[in-house]
Amino acid sequence: MKPSKNKIAIILKSLKNIFNTFLFIAVFGSVNFTHAQTEDIVSFEQSGNSINNDVLDFKIIGDKILTLLKDGYNKKLLKITDLNTKQTTDLLHLESNAFNVTLSDSGVFYLTHEQSNSSLRRYRIHNVDFNGNIFKSNGFYYNLTADPLAIFETEFYKGEFFIFLRDVGESKVWKSHGENLIIPPFFETENLLGHFILSNKMVFVTQDTNTHNLISTDGITISNYHAYPQTEEIINYRYYGSYGQYAYYNIITTNDSVIYRTDMTSMGSSLFLSGFAPKSMAFKNNQFLFTEGVSFNSFGSFNIDDVLLYKGSLNNPGLISGHELTYASNTKASYNENTGNINDTYFYVNSIERGLEIAHINAYDSIELVADLVPGKGSPIPVNINGYSNNYGGVNNYFMHANKLYAVLTNRGDDYFYLYEIDGKNLKSLFKIEHPEGNMVFYVDDNYIYWYVKNKDSLILKRRSFSDLDAPQPAFDSSTNEEWFRQLNLFFRKDPKDVGYKDIYPKKIRMDKAQNVFVEFYINPYGSASDYSVSPSNSTVINKLKNVHVFAKYDKNGTLQWMNQVGGDWHFSMLPHEFELDAAGNLIIVGGFFQNGVFDDLTVINDRAVDFVCKLNGATGKVMWEKNLFEDYYTDNVSFEGIAIDESDNIYIPLFYRQFQAETVDGHKVTSIKSIESALMKLDAEGNVLWLKNTPTPWLDYHGYSRVFNYNASNKTIVTVQNQMYYNTWMSCAYKGQNAFVQTFDLDGNLMDTLQIGGNDMTSLTEATFTEDGNFFGMGYYRNHLGFGPFEAVSSPSGSCYTIEGFKFKYDKQFNKMESASTTVDNEVFYPIDLRKTKDNIYVLGTDKDYMLQLLKFTTSGDYVGVKYLNQWADLSEFQFDNSFDINDEYIVLLGQNFKKDTSLSVRPLVNFTKSACLLKIKNEGWINEGNRFEPINLEIPAAFTDFVIYPNPFNEVIHLTFDQQEIGYNHFVIHELSGKFIHEGDLNKFQYQSIDLSYLISGVYVLTFTGPDKSMTYKIVKL
Repeated sequence: MKPSKNKIAIILKSLKNIFNTFLFIAVFGSVNFTHAQTEDIVSFEQSGNSINNDVLDFKIIGDKILTLLKDGYNKKLLKITDLNTKQTTDLLHLESNAFNVTLSDSGVFYLTHEQSNSSLRRYRIHNVDFNGNIFKSNGFYYNLTADPLAIFETEFYKGEFFIFLRDVGESKVWKSHGENLIIPPFFETENLLGHFILSNKMVFVTQDTNTHNLISTDGITISNYHAYPQTEEIINYRYYGSYGQYAYYNIITTNDSVIYRTDMTSMGSSLFLSGFAPKSMAFKNNQFLFTEGVSFNSFGSFNIDDVLLYKGSLNNPGLISGHELTYASNTKASYNENTGNINDTYFYVNSIERGLEIAHINAYDSIELVADLVPGKGSPIPVNINGYSNNYGGVNNYFMHANKLYAVLTNRGDDYFYLYEIDGKNLKSLFKIEHPEGNMVFYVDDNYIYWYVKNKDSLILKRRSFSDLDAPQPAFDSSTNEEWFRQLNLFFRKDPKDVGYKDIYPKKIRMDKAQNVFVEFYINPYGSASDYSVSPSNSTVINKLKNVHVFAKYDKNGTLQWMNQVGGDWHFSMLPHEFELDAAGNLIIVGGFFQNGVFDDLTVINDRAVDFVCKLNGATGKVMWEKNLFEDYYTDNVSFEGIAIDESDNIYIPLFYRQFQAETVDGHKVTSIKSIESALMKLDAEGNVLWLKNTPTPWLDYHGYSRVFNYNASNKTIVTVQNQMYYNTWMSCAYKGQNAFVQTFDLDGNLMDTLQIGGNDMTSLTEATFTEDGNFFGMGYYRNHLGFGPFEAVSSPSGSCYTIEGFKFKYDKQFNKMESASTTVDNEVFYPIDLRKTKDNIYVLGTDKDYMLQLLKFTTSGDYVGVKYLNQWADLSEFQFDNSFDINDEYIVLLGQNFKKDTSLSVRPLVNFTKSACLLKIKNEGWINEGNRFEPINLEIPAAFTDFVIYPNPFNEVIHLTFDQQEIGYNHFVIHELSGKFIHEGDLNKFQYQSIDLSYLISGVYVLTFTGPDKSMTYKIVKL
């Protein structure tokens, strides 16, 4: 049933089923939710098989509520509620073969079918009054050559029940008074495409060989026959493809206006419809608009055509060609922006490329753009999909009420529906409501919006008054100089079906003292190397690039200054590149290329794989110099993992190498007995190698991943964190090992100390820095077990292998001990991604369990201050993020994939076939202190340990000692071979932690002896 005027029933599909809808819409704006009043109207308990009930539809008729439910066995149940007594009773259990149930002021209508034989089916019409009395028609037979697609629509119109049937070569419309079927059919035609209600008339849309036809009726007589030239599936209301696929539509009416849109759904094995072109229509009085254009092939790729708007009238069969919309770029459409008026005729362009656009017919019969709420490619407002998933967000529906247009949006990853009012170009937030299990139904009358929610074993009907809505907040304005949004898009010179698998991956962002913003991104390497360009959203410049790492500069107002490519072609673009700013604001870049290296206008030719360092002028983006560091026949022999620059512009680079050795072009060499090893190198300000040294870890299976690498100016040290877990996610929860090492080096590459972070397969230290007092501050996440040196903690609930928690700690370097450690409260996880430090604070970018980005703020001593919710999404996992940020006292710059423009809106971006790099600059304000996010944990040495803790044992390179010198009474150690040959000796320090580098030893068994003034103790240690 399609209600008229202000009686609107809108069934919103569950987010779990959104995968079946290919055409999505999303609108973005602001949100500022307070607590407006929501009333509970009625509730009733469910029991037995009805526990899993979903509300399919409901209608308020006077003082009664009709509610149609579906239980866990797919059986339908009709309930009736008396609003005066609040009593709910079962009105009717529908037959298992009931379908097309319609709730109306005249009771309930539905159909049943009975299969007579393979080609004949008997249909019955059922009418149920409000007392539960059932009236049945004698039914009618229908020849089923197109089963099961014979009955495809029903409509309750002017007190009569209309049934629309379609078969090959014939279509019929039947109607019924109550239980009585009126014979013969009310209307017959060869090909009935669909119908709609316009100006209190029902309009049939038919198709013959050369035309589309509109035929109106008042329910008694047929009139107003108009034929229109048949172009590419214009006004295709219902399209049936193979495997039972179909396109369905919604029609929404208000007074004399109708807004129409089509969506796509698959009922078969394939998601896409071959040759289907989604259309949109809008009506006012007797005028209408419709489009033609986009089509899909069977694999979902675009066949690109311009979209044409047409204007017509039921009173005039002539068509007026309207505005042409092009898909290549919004700048090619010369719209006159006008907020318009809701009483005008509105037209909606809903497509995967363009998102949602609103246009209207103005007083001069011209089509004007009202709002580009969710534009597609080349727009400053992204609307993106990251692969195909069943968790898309978007617009579930829009409707009109009291001459205002509303949109109901859903989010990916949260549990709410959001109601917005579309006012010209603006989107006003109204309220959000909790998303229930299964389907949701809205019902709107003159004063209220109603909906059902499920609460444990009850269904509750709630309502909100349209006059009692939350106050809207002004939208984020990206046009100001203070805050801005930019998006880097792939721009194709051919069909997007040629895109292959190319995406833009953001890498790193930095902001200098003048608030210039520098960004690095790279292109997914699959496909040819010359079929795309990059278009920044605030520039008309199209940058033709190959598959290389790209660097760009924006000034403080968000204006693109330059864009340049550095490094190799597609063979090498996925290997890490890193950059950092030197004291003069120039970019120092390290990376690699294979045979051909692109450096601005210079191409470096080499017959081998090259790892390089180069310098870009920060003002112009031009390459100042480039130097080859390593040359090898293997592209992955050396990989850089970070970069740091000190006050003298010396360059520090962590790396790992394979093939047991690595040698620089100028002769600096490191070797290892392992096939893969970590190392650290230092260059001067001109890129000349000063030294290259191993930084070994005790792992045999892998070197670890240098997730953290930074320079500490206060004590002139370099810190790196090696994470083993990063590559060992396949291990079982029971596995426990040395998952991370915090290693501190002086500026000559000498190891100063090491801190072990232990746990199981999910333990990872991902961000770390020094505090102002010289201690070490770190953050990560773990599950079940967490250890610092010999100290261990067990998560709550104890023994759980499924609860992931975040942790932070502060390590006292002076006394080599853990000062404090804590985990996130209530078993909430926080995945740290990036860390930046200012003179007053430490900031950590991370995500919650749903991968929504947020910033945590700490004092320079490591104490928690507050959180800033960014309302952006990190579309990856806890093991890999393409997000980066930088911060100063005034502003935050954020880099990521597929961001949306408005940080105050909770709904995520949607709909784009390629991922994009997005930049966001916002004010450093709005921090929230919700109480402490962390709670202390007790770290204890397990009872199995004695005076000394020696780990790891067996070892590879380094052994670590934990002890209390004053209590144990030992102050010296000696290492011998089993034969008694002296190897090494030294004094125990006055602290409780010490590391001994034994990397020079060959594999074997050794004796470690601790001595004091009057005693000694001996341990056996094993070198692997």
